[in-house]
Amino acid sequence: MSVAIFSLIVVNSMMFGMLGVRAFVQGRKADSPYLRALAWVVSGACAAFVLGAAQRLAVQAVTAGWLPDIGLSELTNEWQLVQSVAAFSIAVAGLWTLSRTWGPIRLSQQVASTLAGRLPDVDLEECDLTTRERQVVDVIGRGQLSDREIAEALFIAPTTAATHVKRILRKTGLTSRRDLLLLFLVEDR
Repeated sequence: MSVAIFSLIVVNSMMFGMLGVRAFVQGRKADSPYLRALAWVVSGACAAFVLGAAQRLAVQAVTAGWLPDIGLSELTNEWQLVQSVAAFSIAVAGLWTLSRTWGPIRLSQQVASTLAGRLPDVDLEECDLTTRERQVVDVIGRGQLSDREIAEALFIAPTTAATHVKRILRKTGLTSRRDLLLLFLVEDR
């Protein structure tokens, strides 16, 4: 039974470790301060789970006789205090972050939903776009809307970028690059 529990704790620790690293990386990349704060709270909570798992692994190793019990019970009691303070701090940070971010994120979703409802029903896959036009749509989907930005991203002339955009708008029936950006985001692959 000890091997199974030990293995489960290791797997949980690895999963929370990966989640924490992913949240931290996404938090660093996030343009929105709200998403950045949420990602960092998740990262902090995952770090606390990993540290707790390290303690549980030590207890399981001693219980199974794999490690000698050299003051583990005293260390465990002190560690419990550290974990409790850390968990309380993360909970406070999480509640504060959630209260500061929930409204703006909900509003953003409502705005996006309203705008998406105004778009014509267009499926980009059915618009017979060329490979280059799909590349232009991908660049626009990253928020690069000007001919110059598109041209630099694809190593083409700005006039060529403008021509591709005009053809894409004609094929999709959209009237602006912003509508194309919104459609790209709504279809988010």
